[in-house]
This record gives sequence, C-alpha cells and structure tokens, in this order.
Amino acid sequence: QPPGMPAVLGWEAFARHFNDELHAEDVARSLSEAELDQWIDLTPYMNVGACTVHHSTYLGRVHLFFAQLGLRHLTIVDSHNSVVGIITRRDVTELIRSAHAEPQSRHDAQHNHNQNRPRHREQQ
Repeated sequence: QPPGMPAVLGWEAFARHFNDELHAEDVARSLSEAELDQWIDLTPYMNVGACTVHHSTYLGRVHLFFAQLGLRHLTIVDSHNSVVGIITRRDVTELIRSAHAEPQSRHDAQHNHNQNRPRHREQQ
C-alpha cells in the first residue's frame, strides 16, 4: 500500500485519488508487473453472511427465500460449500411461470386432442 494510505480505503478516498471516469484498463496500464501480481483483500467489503442455497434445494423453497427476505439473487453452493452458480429473482419468477404454463399447455393439448378424436356411436 502506498505510504499515507489506510489499509482499508473508503470509496470517497478512492474516488478522490482517481478521476470520475475510472476504467479497469486505465488502472491496469498504470500498474507495474509487480503490482499486477499482488492480491487485494476485499474481505472488508464483502457480505460474509450472505444467504446461499444448496444446488439441490427445491424451487419452492428458493422462491420463499426471495419472497420472505426480499433478495435479488442467491448464491448456489455444492456439498462442499463451493460456489457453483447464482440464481436471480427473475430466474425464479420465469421458472415458476413456465412450470405453471406447462401443465396448462399439456391440459389444453389433451383437451384439443380429445375434441378432434372421432366419437364412437353406441350401438343400439
């Protein structure tokens, strides 16, 4: 870290140090090879208590997380608690809509099929 800079840099100090039109490419070009090989600890800026769901969690339960907690996205983890994906509220909404539409479509298709089927007359 540069002399005089705190270990944890707030956004205001960061923005003062760089111009308003900050681009990753500009920052990368301004860094030396040694600086590019360094790591940045983002832990102070992370939400370590973020909600996660197991990859085999039922869609209904995932929907409850979104509805009850007001979430926009959830991290999906495997049995080793490693991140395997992210699901958004929009993903869940679309999945639920398609799940509700599909049985209705099958019902309509069956109904139309039965309507077009020739009827057998009962013999007298």
